[in-house]
Amino acid sequence: MARTLRPSTSGPSNPAPAASPAAAPRLAPGETRLVAALIAFTLLVTCLPTALGYFLAPVMGRGGSLFIGTAYNIDDYCNYLSWLRQMADGHFFIHNLFTTDPQQDIEFNIFFWLLGRIMAVTGCSPHGLQVVWVCWFFCTASTATACPKTLPPG
Repeated sequence: MARTLRPSTSGPSNPAPAASPAAAPRLAPGETRLVAALIAFTLLVTCLPTALGYFLAPVMGRGGSLFIGTAYNIDDYCNYLSWLRQMADGHFFIHNLFTTDPQQDIEFNIFFWLLGRIMAVTGCSPHGLQVVWVCWFFCTASTATACPKTLPPG
């Protein structure tokens, strides 16, 4: 049995009709609240280990224990904090302060530079900056779920 090929009804010569913005799917108010609640719950749960660390360090530690903000990858975390401090102090290139190996200051990271500049201008600590970042992310994510964007036709 042979198949016959039919010409396409949409393509470069016959573009498909563009969807109207009114036809774009919208979230119902209940769905928007559900998505915002899930985002808030996720952010809260992921902040619990850090909050517990800050709360329990003085209670469980011996003589002036201090929680530095992370429970794992402490070496990496301290290096990232040093990079933030270097950028906040006005250095353009960063280097690893936790090594004795000779190194050239040729490494640059736009993310750490941006956060370091924000720290320098506002006088904010790295942990305060983290709180601001999480709040900004929550507001952005909840706004994006409440107001979905439609893609342009084409």
